Amino acid sequence: MKIVFDKLTLQNAISPLLCAIATNTSLPSTEGIQIKTEDDGSCTLTSYDLTKGVRTKIKAEIYSGGNVIINAAKLSQIVKVMPGDITIDVDSNYKAKISSGKSEFSLSVLPGENFSPLPDLRGERGFEISQDIFRKMINQTLFAAAVADFRPQLNGVYCEITKNKVLMVGCDSFKLAIKSAESDIENRSLNDEELNFKFIIPTKTLQELLRLMNKEKTVKVMMTIKHIIFFLEDVIFFSRLVDSDYLSYERFIPTDIKAECIVDRDAFLGSLERSSLITEDRAIGQEKSGVRLSVEANSLIVSSTSVSGSSFDEISSKNTGDLMKISFNCKYLLDTIRATECEKLRLSFSTPLTGMTIRPVLTEENDKNDDFTFMVTPVRTKDL
Repeated sequence: MKIVFDKLTLQNAISPLLCAIATNTSLPSTEGIQIKTEDDGSCTLTSYDLTKGVRTKIKAEIYSGGNVIINAAKLSQIVKVMPGDITIDVDSNYKAKISSGKSEFSLSVLPGENFSPLPDLRGERGFEISQDIFRKMINQTLFAAAVADFRPQLNGVYCEITKNKVLMVGCDSFKLAIKSAESDIENRSLNDEELNFKFIIPTKTLQELLRLMNKEKTVKVMMTIKHIIFFLEDVIFFSRLVDSDYLSYERFIPTDIKAECIVDRDAFLGSLERSSLITEDRAIGQEKSGVRLSVEANSLIVSSTSVSGSSFDEISSKNTGDLMKISFNCKYLLDTIRATECEKLRLSFSTPLTGMTIRPVLTEENDKNDDFTFMVTPVRTKDL
């Protein structure tokens, strides 16, 4: 096999492929990128770590065809430092010469036939949606999803797709995020199946998807029984779905509200960031302290105390109901407020040991798609 690539084209193609490279594995093919020549004068590049994968196609000058697997980390580093167009020449002993100008590297490669079999990348059920809306919904739910929980359904974001509405939910037992939006959703199912899909996308898959999406385009999403496939211009990104039923998240939202506080979002965020300087003290052997919210008559007090010091902030707010004192893990609360995108927030309290719900204060100028429901569970302190 002998191929000549434009350096920038190859470098841009390799970048998304790196998200599906396995590490510390006994299967060498999952550490590599499969490069396969096509009859139309292009090359297909694929990476697959047995959980998620990426495939893309680029133009190249093909002098002789072939199918090989090259270690992804080494190939990426080599391409980055080469001066110009890159030639990959593989002999019959699977020794690859990668050259550019007078610079040359030699690597051992694997036969392309050793690459792990891919799932069906066509799918029979699917939809197409604006990347801008899809990205916003992921950003406002992904922060609440778990990564390594013993309950598999929490290690992902739950999605419901209907004719003109998308619902996404993330939960890790400490945070809950519910986001819905109305959108023009195109049905891409091959059998004209009605748009009524429910599935769970793994947290790590969505983290990588955010890096691949361009908010000015649409994304076509197709599904098989076990996999989900995202078609993004020249890149196909696919992943296993979480094979589990999602929890009944609605029952965790408190309904017996005793106090409410309307507060400026940026002012609240700033006070939490200042409190985190105290609560996130990482001195050896020191436990992290919580941040306390005190709902007063016309203000919200944000305070924290640890062995290294204390912080105090008073924010003007519009409060109704009982006075309330409640404590939270500062990082969890900070992550939640950072995920909000509105001017005013409505904080709702039930008891000092019940989750606080966070919703936007919607006005006539707000788009109804800006609505969300977040919840953060409190932490128990000695005086509560």
